Amino acid sequence: MVSAPRAAIFNPTIEISSATTIDLNSMKNEIKKMEKVELHMHFYGSIPRRVIQQHATPQQYNEICRKLDQIKEGIDYHDAFDVFKLIENVVNTPALVEEAAYELCLDLIQDNVVHAELRTGFKKLGSENFESYLEAILRGIERGTKNSSLTVGFVPSLRRETLAKDAIETLLLAEKHRERGICGIDVSGDIMKGDGVGMMEGIKLAHQFAFPITLHLGESSKEAQGKQLMEITSIQPRRIGHGAYLSDPVFGWVKKNQIPVELCFTSATKVILENGKVHPALQLLKENHPVVICTDNLLVFDTNLTDECFQVALKNNISIDQLKNLQEQAKQYSFFQ
Repeated sequence: MVSAPRAAIFNPTIEISSATTIDLNSMKNEIKKMEKVELHMHFYGSIPRRVIQQHATPQQYNEICRKLDQIKEGIDYHDAFDVFKLIENVVNTPALVEEAAYELCLDLIQDNVVHAELRTGFKKLGSENFESYLEAILRGIERGTKNSSLTVGFVPSLRRETLAKDAIETLLLAEKHRERGICGIDVSGDIMKGDGVGMMEGIKLAHQFAFPITLHLGESSKEAQGKQLMEITSIQPRRIGHGAYLSDPVFGWVKKNQIPVELCFTSATKVILENGKVHPALQLLKENHPVVICTDNLLVFDTNLTDECFQVALKNNISIDQLKNLQEQAKQYSFFQ
């Protein structure tokens, strides 16, 4: 895969037409003040840098920073996954997971995000089990949202290489703790890894427990059309994550069924889109297809929801009022009602 080009750098003032200019700083300030909805955010990729810096060794922190710098310049999609393991090696106890979730909520509040869905696959930290990891996340969310306008739903993730026993345990725990804000299931990870057989055991339970599903699809140009079609028809997702490289039959299915697409513009620019490809979700926006603007990973892509809305607004010449409407629509597509 060819490394993705760097995102464009915007000047404080840009010419929209020969007769019209817009103050971009003012526009960005308006977007920051706007109440926003975040529906695609991975926990380990969004942990505030200050948390990692506080708890990492100098060697660990320098290694993470080097990888983040590579991603900032544009990197192969498959290589980008390496940074998550580096971060996991630092935030590796239930206490640190709780602290990181708490601090992440504070950052969301600072960006005027009023509703978010946070996703992560369950992990066994040292001698701990999946449930202790889940409870740490939930405690952090509960502390971070207390006495605030922010609500956070939790979306456990399954990967295509997840073992059947782990997928089943994930869903049983999700159902057990449902009343604490668990609102759906995510299918994520490198689509080129794993056959999905074990994962599908969890999907069966997700259907049985009536958990809506969001499916990462179209992240790589190497995805096979047959596998995409099999996944989308068997999983029946309520939302699609990324959708940059959907085969024609799958793209048609998404449009026909009006499935919302989670557009993560910066991450697509850095690691997904090849050779200047334009993200198809930008065209879907013009066609009034359901699209949700998201961050993917706040830390990894050095972004926030204000920045993502700002960039998409510039790309599609979207007004502040139109952005506000998109945020209202995003509430309707949330799994956490």
